[in-house]
Amino acid sequence: MKGMAIDCETGRRHPAPVDIYVFDGAKAPEMAGLLKAIESGGPLNSPESIQRFSDRFDRVVKLLKTTKPLAHLRPDRGGSFGVWSPLLRI
Repeated sequence: MKGMAIDCETGRRHPAPVDIYVFDGAKAPEMAGLLKAIESGGPLNSPESIQRFSDRFDRVVKLLKTTKPLAHLRPDRGGSFGVWSPLLRI
């Protein structure tokens, strides 16, 4: 698996100071569900939508601390990242 870190606001690639975690969705279904809910949650244009996002994000952070990932990596200086594992069938 490989990819590129992209700044969500500018759309430009950059060496983002982010951590990338790879999970098996079948073994971490709550994580997969939360990420899908965050992605499809729509605009944060009301106190309710902001609270929903915040609650989901807080739960993702807690799961990150208690769920073992298949891989954990960071982008290089150019924003690229890649991981290979025999456990990953991507």
